[in-house]
Amino acid sequence: MIGDIRPLDADDRYAPRDGVDRAVRAALIALFVLLAVVVPPMLSASNLYLVSAGIAYSVAVLSLVVLVGLVGQFSLAQAAFMGVGALSAGHLVSGAHVPFLLAVPLGGLLAVPVGMLAALPALRVTGVYLAVATLGFGQALDTLFFHTAVNGGSAGGGVPLPRPAALSGSVRYYWFELLVMLALIAFVCMFRSRRAGRNLAAVRESEAAAQSVGISVVWAKVGAFALSAFIAGVAGVLYAGLGEVAAGASYSSFDSISLLAVGVIGGLGSAAGAVIAGLLKTMGPVLVAHIPGVSSAGDLAGLLFGAGLIVQMITAPLGIASKLLDLERGIARRVRGEVLARQQRAAETAEAAG
Repeated sequence: MIGDIRPLDADDRYAPRDGVDRAVRAALIALFVLLAVVVPPMLSASNLYLVSAGIAYSVAVLSLVVLVGLVGQFSLAQAAFMGVGALSAGHLVSGAHVPFLLAVPLGGLLAVPVGMLAALPALRVTGVYLAVATLGFGQALDTLFFHTAVNGGSAGGGVPLPRPAALSGSVRYYWFELLVMLALIAFVCMFRSRRAGRNLAAVRESEAAAQSVGISVVWAKVGAFALSAFIAGVAGVLYAGLGEVAAGASYSSFDSISLLAVGVIGGLGSAAGAVIAGLLKTMGPVLVAHIPGVSSAGDLAGLLFGAGLIVQMITAPLGIASKLLDLERGIARRVRGEVLARQQRAAETAEAAG
C-alpha cells in the first residue's frame, strides 16, 4: 500500500496498472500519512515512544526488503548494521561535534563498508547457510566492537547521542523519524524501477541468466548488502536518538532474528510490510500484555510471534501486507466499475436527449 516492491514469488499484480489504480494508491498513501502525522501526538508518552521506536524498526525492516525483496538474499546481521550506524553517529556528534542531522546519513554511510564485508559469504553460499554466516558476523561485531571501552564498555553505558533543540520534543522527533522513513521508502520504490533495481531482480530470478546478459552477480549482491547496511545504519541512528544514547546492547544478534521474524509476518516483499513489521515489533508485546489473564508479555510474546509466523505462512505466505495490497486492488476494481457505470449512464442520457 505504501509503494510496493515485488515479492519473491509473485507477479506484478500489486503494481498500479492505470489511472484508477494510481489514484486509489495515492489516496491510501495520503490517508496513511495523514493518520501517521495526526494520531501519534495524541497518544500517551509511553505509547508515543513505542510508535517512535516502531518507526525506527520499520526502517530496519526496509533494509531487509532491499535484500529479500530485490535480490533474494537473507541476512541476520541487520541489528549489527544498526549498531555500527548508531555508535558511529554517537562518536560523530559527541566527539567530533558533527550536527545530528548530518550524523544520521553519515551513520548509514559508515555502515556501508561493514555491509559489503558481510556480503562476502553471499558470493559462495545462499539460503540458511548465508543466514548462519551473517548471524556469526553480527555476533562477532557485537562481541568485538559494540562492548569495547570506547563504545561504553561491557556495562552498556553507550555513547551519548544528543539531539538538537529543534528535535528535543518527543513529538518533533517522531515527525522527523516519519519524514526519514517516508523518504527512504520513496527512494527504495524509485530504485526498484531503475536499471540497478531491475538488475538486482534479474539476479534474484536467475543468476545464470543475469550473467548471460552481462549483469555482475558479485556487484549486485555486494551493492544490495551495501544499500541494506546504509538503511539499517540510519535506522540504528534513529533508534538511538530516542534515548539520546547509542548503546551496543540494543543491537544484539537476537534483534536481527526478531527483525527477520516480524519482517516475514509483515511481508518482506513491500514497504508496507516493513511499516507493519516495525510497529508489530514494538507494539506486539504490549498488545499481548493486555490480553485478559496475562500480567506480563514475557516469553508469551515470543511464543505468539512463533505461532503467528506459522499461521501467516499458511494463510498469507507473502505477509500481512499482501492482504492489504489485495484489498487495495479490490477497492480499485470497485472504483473502476463505478466510473464505467457513471460514464455509461452519461452516454445513455446524452443519447436519449439527442
